[in-house]
Amino acid sequence: MLYNQVMVIPKEDQAIQKSVELLCQWLECEPSQASLAVPGPKGLRKLGGGPNAIIELNDVVFVVEYQRSGKVGSVARGIRGLGEMKSEHANTVKLLVVPFMRELGRKRCQEAGISWLDLSGNADIAGPDIRIYIEGRPNRFKQPGRPTNVFAPKSSRVAKVLLYHQGLAFIQRELSQRAGLGEDYVSRIVRALETQELIERDEDGAVTVKDPELLLDAWVESYDFSKHTLIRGHIPARSGSALLEDLGESLSREGIKHAATGLGAAWLYTHFAAFRTVTFFVGESIDSRTLSSLDFRESDIGPNTWLVVPNDESVFWQVDEVEGIQCVHPIQAYLDLKAHPERAKEAMSEIRRLILGSQHR
Repeated sequence: MLYNQVMVIPKEDQAIQKSVELLCQWLECEPSQASLAVPGPKGLRKLGGGPNAIIELNDVVFVVEYQRSGKVGSVARGIRGLGEMKSEHANTVKLLVVPFMRELGRKRCQEAGISWLDLSGNADIAGPDIRIYIEGRPNRFKQPGRPTNVFAPKSSRVAKVLLYHQGLAFIQRELSQRAGLGEDYVSRIVRALETQELIERDEDGAVTVKDPELLLDAWVESYDFSKHTLIRGHIPARSGSALLEDLGESLSREGIKHAATGLGAAWLYTHFAAFRTVTFFVGESIDSRTLSSLDFRESDIGPNTWLVVPNDESVFWQVDEVEGIQCVHPIQAYLDLKAHPERAKEAMSEIRRLILGSQHR
């Protein structure tokens, strides 16, 4: 099988047939030994419909749900569908099939106890007398062109408004005003978010977050910190916390718009762990004279300071002063931690609990 060959995302019947081929390959049997039913045979039922296919192989019944994307929103939809299915067969494996499974989708399947395979050749399948785990196969279904991204810098303002104000519903005109975007533009983004089942409307037609955790996961999955303009360097300091405080004071003294993010912001909000790398968004590029006054020396070798000019001014929305330091909203800090070193993953877990359990506005 040529795993480096890029292919078109298959239709449902093609995906099911490819799933049969992969299962037979991994279980070392012939496709002719597989029994395929589409959809739902006796003993299986699903609220609102049936599974995409039932594959019986080596006395194991695979209840298959196919989603055309491995993004976390589609994966969550597939998990819900499989969760509604009941089977009377003792050796049943609920199997989610996607073209390529991304990291957050893998995590969601693991948490839900759902097996999966992707048509690129990766899998994590567990059941009675069966265990298949394959990783490292590249995505064979990368699509050309630039697909609509509801989390592009300006587009993401819609998600930002909704997540910053969890529990509130907005008519589209108000959403447009708060996001600082045209109504037609916001309407397109809202439709795309609805299609992905990331938001919903109430009985009055106002928009609200359907599942804050899912929307946050979908956003962080698409977020690319490298799209900002980043300068790495070094400032002498006895510790990360001392550097955070001193640099914040220096930027204020120079009259530079700024806000801490990443590890420093996570520490201010949670006091989770010591850190070395300090990151500040700044409102504009900083000239060499000012950098010199900050004792900043640009370097990619052992940097402890990141100065970042954002690709959208919304990173400064709802900046708060925490322990005397200007700090981005916890959600912005969470997104930015994705690209940070040290204990950033653990810091993300801590600040995530704050985001989803707080009423921070």
